[in-house]
Amino acid sequence: MTLKNGISSKVVEEKIAAIKEEVEEQGYRVKSDKDIYYDVNFKQFYVVVQDGQKVLCIIEPSQLIGTMDRTKIVNTFLNQSEEADFYD
Repeated sequence: MTLKNGISSKVVEEKIAAIKEEVEEQGYRVKSDKDIYYDVNFKQFYVVVQDGQKVLCIIEPSQLIGTMDRTKIVNTFLNQSEEADFYD
């Protein structure tokens, strides 16, 4: 089956399996495929682990490049929101 963007579902399944394997190698577990997000602009995967308390950033081919705790994510979002309000 081919998806809207021209990628086959088999390719998507293979990428998800590779991401899950990398996450497990780092000592975490993916609860659901819906916890894996792909950033098209930066070609990175973001994977939510530890019940949303941590996000792993993985680049292709399945290489962990960083982690971020939930508190940092919230603080970063709040800071960006304040800057956005300032410039509007």
